[in-house]
Amino acid sequence: MPVSTNPRVKDASQALKGVLEANGISEKVYNEDASSVKQIEMFLFNFSKIQSLDNFTGLTSLFICQQAIPEMEGLDTLVNLEQMWLVETNISRIKGLDNLVKLQKLYLYSNRIKRIENLGHLEELTTLWLMDNEIEEITGLETLHGLTHLNLAQNKIREIGSSLDAQTSMVELNLAGNELWSFKDLLNLTRAKALRKLAFNDPDFGDNPVCELCNYQTYVFFHLQQLTYMDTMPIPDEGKQLAEATYMKKKMYYNMRIKTLKRNTTNINRKGKDAFLERKNALNLNLNAIVRQQKDLERVLYTVEHQGQGLGSGASGAGSIESLSSDLKDPDAIRKKLKLLKVSCLFHFIHFIHFIHIIHHSSCCDHLIFTSFPSPNELGV
Repeated sequence: MPVSTNPRVKDASQALKGVLEANGISEKVYNEDASSVKQIEMFLFNFSKIQSLDNFTGLTSLFICQQAIPEMEGLDTLVNLEQMWLVETNISRIKGLDNLVKLQKLYLYSNRIKRIENLGHLEELTTLWLMDNEIEEITGLETLHGLTHLNLAQNKIREIGSSLDAQTSMVELNLAGNELWSFKDLLNLTRAKALRKLAFNDPDFGDNPVCELCNYQTYVFFHLQQLTYMDTMPIPDEGKQLAEATYMKKKMYYNMRIKTLKRNTTNINRKGKDAFLERKNALNLNLNAIVRQQKDLERVLYTVEHQGQGLGSGASGAGSIESLSSDLKDPDAIRKKLKLLKVSCLFHFIHFIHFIHIIHHSSCCDHLIFTSFPSPNELGV
């Protein structure tokens, strides 16, 4: 924040002297009738604190700008104050306003304020400017029902929510230069029936991410038809009518798109289920075929190994050694084929489990394309 480069004023008497000189107040007036002074300005004096104002009890306007002031203090006796500017200082907290119940306009912009607080008792407050601070949430305004002008531009606010529901009299609101991003969040302002001037984009403070979204102005114009100014520019009646017509057309278009998507999704799900059943049956058939061939080979192997002992001459489904093909008379060849069958069976089983897992986690038939595992024929069985 810019502050004066003059030597810092620390002594109270020195500060008082500077205030009197800057505002053209004679020592006689100060000593005899300080309460008659209605307005004081403290500008380009490098005051280290707010001081020497205790006797100016009749003040209605106080302007303090570009001072190295870290705290709001020394204001307790200014009970008649109606307007106060405390701007471009090092203030980080709002406080010290307990006795200023007549305050109507409060300007605290270009400071280091992080939170809106300690304002709930200012029931006569109509104007509050807090732009160019470090505020992240809109809070502390619930009891300020008479607030008509609120400026929170160039802060770090991400959401409006229901924070402004109590401001039923608010006519002008500036939220430019913040971090608002959602169309849905902007709808909270539809409850501000008295709102006439609204800004999310201001050449002095910048815009919000929501301003970059498609149909931003159309959306705002349609839902906030009570507005007369938007983003510092007047809204012509033709603009509202065009926004309404455009919004209705887009609404019809998107409703048709939604119905089409739902219909396509239903078709995709149906095709996916059909593909699932078809693939499941195919996998079952392959597994059953492999299991049958494995059992046949096990019987053949048993016959070959025990034929000489007369244990398998009448084995059912296998026959005698003479009836076997030449490649099935060698036990080692049979064992090799059995091993290949077991590997194929394992691969198909893993494939089947993987298939079931994907089906249960997705309704999209695009996932029904899998890597093929070798069939019994491809293994040479």
